[in-house]
Amino acid sequence: MGDASHEADYQSARNTGMYVGAYTFGRPDSTTSAAKQADFLIDHALWAPDGQSLVPMLDIEWPYGSLLTALGDCWKLTPTQMVTWVHAFGDEVQNRIGRKPMIYTNAGWWQKCTGGDTSFGDYPLTIAAYTATRPAIPGWTMTMWQYAAGKNSDPAGNYDKDAVVDLAALTSLTSFGTPTSTPTPTPTQTPTPTPTSTDSSTDTSTPTPTSTPTPAPTPPAPQTVSFFAHANSRFVTAESAGAKPLIASRTQVGSWEQFDVIDTGDGYVVLRSHANGQFVTAESAGAKPLIANRSAYGAWERFTLVRNADGSVSFKAKANGKYVTAESAGAKALIANRTAIGDWEKFNEVTLTKIHLNAHANGQFVTAESAGAKPLIANRTAASSWETFTLYDFGADQVWLFANVNSRFVTAESAGAKPLIANRTAASSWETFTRVRNADGSVSFKAKANGKYVTAENAGTQPLIADSTGIGAWQGFFLN
Repeated sequence: MGDASHEADYQSARNTGMYVGAYTFGRPDSTTSAAKQADFLIDHALWAPDGQSLVPMLDIEWPYGSLLTALGDCWKLTPTQMVTWVHAFGDEVQNRIGRKPMIYTNAGWWQKCTGGDTSFGDYPLTIAAYTATRPAIPGWTMTMWQYAAGKNSDPAGNYDKDAVVDLAALTSLTSFGTPTSTPTPTPTQTPTPTPTSTDSSTDTSTPTPTSTPTPAPTPPAPQTVSFFAHANSRFVTAESAGAKPLIASRTQVGSWEQFDVIDTGDGYVVLRSHANGQFVTAESAGAKPLIANRSAYGAWERFTLVRNADGSVSFKAKANGKYVTAESAGAKALIANRTAIGDWEKFNEVTLTKIHLNAHANGQFVTAESAGAKPLIANRTAASSWETFTLYDFGADQVWLFANVNSRFVTAESAGAKPLIANRTAASSWETFTRVRNADGSVSFKAKANGKYVTAENAGTQPLIADSTGIGAWQGFFLN
């Protein structure tokens, strides 16, 4: 673990529909206990019982590099000590997520360093063996076989080669489990093991409902969204990378403002912050503000997602039956303390998509000319950073366009009287467009600023401007 690109890689793979997972290389020689190493894996793995995330995996094998010379094949542990260490790791994972981890190892190493121990038969197994025939470890049923190594020095794509031996067993690793204990509390607010609300002994301010997760059917895959508060037209953020409570204070979306909405399969959802990979909790049974600091979820982390008639959503905390509000019109942190839904309790779900705009008028890509210093114009034959935009989709085809090259929103300048330009740090009516889906697969954009359609003026030879009352080829754009 400790891979800085893990979250981005995990999200990209999951968005394609792939199974995703994480592993850690076990260090039995470390002063950090097996349980603490397991906690680190769980706290950073982004695992969730979402039908797509594989259980975390422990890589336990020979030391690498100079460690092999210093410690020998078995990390200076006896077989009995090694078995105890691996069980301690597995037990902690079981306690945290209700599932045993997968173990990655080699048959020869296992025989030598555990004495061929057969007490791990209920753990899923991946064997690394670069042999012509599939090996076996007594007492174990293999789930995957790594049969050949890749080369890191080769072009991308030449990775280790794995074969799925038991597909049913592999896919079952995404299903629910029931944690049997609570992780050890830690005082730090960084993304390290933190208490889940299954342990109410640290909270004496309010009566505490039980928070033990229960098994449920496999739910749909999570959706990554941001929440735009009606109270103040700001995005909800996991402040200070999740170390502080959620508050609606941002005009743009980054990782702190993105959350996975995970259906728990029992009528509730949980929110997992991209800021730190932790679940949002209604702290102290809802008596304190919402904060993303839980590595597992129970009652305090469950919310009923309410879909309102105006297309917005609201959240009702299971912890206390109250609605989440952007307190004091968004000036204070989100907290679950309202008995009814008003504007402060409403949020728009916003999804982000990176796009390029190809003008129907001339087949050229729209660019934020001069890195955004000049108006948008369709004059590029290929797309690069100046031609890359992020589409903020509010639903009902209400969108904003965000230029990636300068981190500014596209505006219909002077209420549409001047060309479109990417120069706004926050968005409002001039930056809002209605997306119209045309029969030929193109889209058009109707500016809220003046009710007119954006056109690639003069067949694209002049900047984009919202000045057309109808839709033709000049008003069509293909998204890719």
